[in-house]
Order: sequence, then C-alpha cells, then structure tokens
Amino acid sequence: AAGRKLARWGDKAGKAAADIVAQEAKSRTPRRTGRAAGSVRSVTLRGGGAVKGGGSKAPYFGFLDYGNKPRSGAGVGRGDSQTAIPYKKSGRIVYPSLAAKREAVVEEYERLLEQVLRRAGLR
Repeated sequence: AAGRKLARWGDKAGKAAADIVAQEAKSRTPRRTGRAAGSVRSVTLRGGGAVKGGGSKAPYFGFLDYGNKPRSGAGVGRGDSQTAIPYKKSGRIVYPSLAAKREAVVEEYERLLEQVLRRAGLR
C-alpha cells in the first residue's frame, strides 16, 4: 500500500513538474499558425511526467525543436526547405525550457514531498 502511494506521489510530482516545463516550452515555440505551440502538453508517465509536442496537428514539432541532420543530397536541386534549421542536439524548445525552469521544478518536487511527509506523520 505504501509503495503504491509513493508511486502515485511520483506520478503527481512528475506531472506537476512537467506542467511547469510545458508552459515554458509553449512560450518558446515559434508561431505561424499556433498549431505547434498548441500541441505542447505535459503527460503523466509511470513514476513521473514528460513534455510532448507534435502529433497529427503539428508533426513538424520535432523539426522545430531539433532541426534536421543533413542528409547527402538534401536540398540539392530540389528546393528542400527543411535544411533551413540546422540540427541541434540540445534542442531549441523542450530542453532549454527545462533548464530555464529547473529551480521551479525542484521547488515543486520539494513542496509535494513535504506534503507527503506531513501526511505520513514524518514531519
């Protein structure tokens, strides 16, 4: 029972942290139509959370975030506009958003952990 409660705490804390990062990521997402920014969301994972973007309405989100690795012949004589954003391993949206909100994420985890400890009578 205690293990399940702790797992639920991890889910809740991870989702709360992902909410913070997702909000920042939305603000960093380039806008033409707003579909890419609208696709950014936080999701609950087992024991944590994650930030996702893209999907069927904005399948190009990963390209906006990371760019693309040059392929041999890409853009040569074909007007391939996808070579306009060079590949960036650290990304431009999600990872920089996490870095910018790191302190707020840590504070949220600490706040929720303190809440769990109080409920368990350990504080």
